Amino acid sequence: MRVDADVVVAGAGPVGLAQALALQQAGLRVAVVAERWPEAWTHPAQVGLRVLALAPGPVALLRQIGVWESVAQTRAEPVLAMDVASGHGDFDLHFLASQAGVPALAWIVEMDLLADRLATAWRQAGGASYVDTAIAARELTDDGVILRLDNGERLRTRLLLAADGAGSALRQSAGIDCEQRDYAQAGVVATVQTAEAPAGRALQRFLPGGPLALLPLAGRSCSIVWSQPRARAEHLAGLPTGDFLAELNVAAEGWHGGVVDSGPRAAFPLRLQLARRYTDQRLALLGDAAHQVHPLAGQGLNLGLADVAVLT
Repeated sequence: MRVDADVVVAGAGPVGLAQALALQQAGLRVAVVAERWPEAWTHPAQVGLRVLALAPGPVALLRQIGVWESVAQTRAEPVLAMDVASGHGDFDLHFLASQAGVPALAWIVEMDLLADRLATAWRQAGGASYVDTAIAARELTDDGVILRLDNGERLRTRLLLAADGAGSALRQSAGIDCEQRDYAQAGVVATVQTAEAPAGRALQRFLPGGPLALLPLAGRSCSIVWSQPRARAEHLAGLPTGDFLAELNVAAEGWHGGVVDSGPRAAFPLRLQLARRYTDQRLALLGDAAHQVHPLAGQGLNLGLADVAVLT
């Protein structure tokens, strides 16, 4: 079958665009189909609520496809040390990048910045893009698959990669079931200011209601993810700033002099979702379409970029 693209990637999030770039750079013809495209990142003074902790492996992949330097030079903060503690005081662990022999344990990056840089790199690479449309149907042939788009266009390809998110329509249309678990929790996210600069140090506290993570940003800023029972998380996110700071300082036990200010807050539900299989005929699932996990270990996008590394 004569194909329009060797590979079609569904979804223009960081995982989908990273996969498209990696395969195109490997010499394949790649097309991206996406209902939504990343919005331009305008360097806002306030750090966004969607913040990632990227491990060294995914950073190496982003460097390999030519995206990391632009991200790092714009706004990225290395995690040089991490304190892990129990709310009951029964354990206290410390990890140092220098002891692990790596420049950083992780890098803290805004999701919107990374998505913008990947989208820019994809445009510069000259890859085919089908925007504001989705794959409505796929028809298998002896040597490929024909995709019908919502806008009426048809694409012929050898392989379809579904990076269309946790609610993946392609996964559902392939009849792939998921194992799901509702944690009955929500994650409270915010950018906060501490009295003393964290200087690359992160905190993870395991509390009775759920873990609290403070991730270092530039200056005295930190990004927090605080997992709590859903009703309490929504209550915390809606508190006046002063009341929220009081609650947070009890949980963080005055870390780096205490938290003295907070930006806008939001709460998002937490759940586990694992596809029971990651492939179908000429179809593979990537990123959240394949696996969605608790933010405790900061592995969401790291797992998605590991998918990219495996398929490249």
